[in-house]
Amino acid sequence: MHSRQRARLILRLVWFAVLVLVIVGSLLPASSAPAVQVFDLLPDKVLHLLGYLVLGLLPAVHERLRTVVVLTLAVVALGVALEYGQAWMHAGRMFEVLDMAANATGAATGVGIGRLLGGRRLRALLSSRGSATGTRMQPSGTGATSPHIPAPVPGSRGVPARKPSGRQPGSRDRRAQVRPDAAGRT
Repeated sequence: MHSRQRARLILRLVWFAVLVLVIVGSLLPASSAPAVQVFDLLPDKVLHLLGYLVLGLLPAVHERLRTVVVLTLAVVALGVALEYGQAWMHAGRMFEVLDMAANATGAATGVGIGRLLGGRRLRALLSSRGSATGTRMQPSGTGATSPHIPAPVPGSRGVPARKPSGRQPGSRDRRAQVRPDAAGRT
C-alpha cells in the first residue's frame, strides 16, 4: 500500500472513530460516568462545536470536494437526528436548537480550515512522496529537474498526457507554410 493510500485509510478510520464517539456521546444518558466527566471539562456547546469540527476537518484534507460536501451535509443531518433522538430517549438529555447550530458551525468551520490550510499542505505532502523508493516528484509545470528529483512523466498522475499530433518530429506544419500561386507569387 502506498503512503498516500495509507494516509487516506488512517484519516478515514480516525474520522469513523470520531463519528462513533459523537454518536455514542450524544446518546449517553446525562447521568452516566463518561458523560459527567466530559461535561465537567468543557461546556456542552463547545463539545458539539469541537466534535463536528473534527468531522468536517478530516475529510476536507484528503477527500474530493464533492465527497466533502456530501459528508458535511450528512454529518449536519446526523446532528439534527441525534438531537431528536435525545428528545425521544428522555435520559436526562434535552433537545436544543443551539446544539444543532453548534454542530453545523463546527462542521462548516472544520471544512473551511481543512480546505484552506491543512488540505493544501497534506495534499502537497502526500503527492510529494513519489514512488516507494522515496524519490520526490517535482510538481508538474515547473520544468525543473535534478538528479534527486525525477522529471514528471507525461500521462502519470498530475501530469497531463500529450496528445499525438499526427506528424513526425521535426516536420513543419504545412498549414502554416505560404504556398506560391500558379504565377509563382507568394
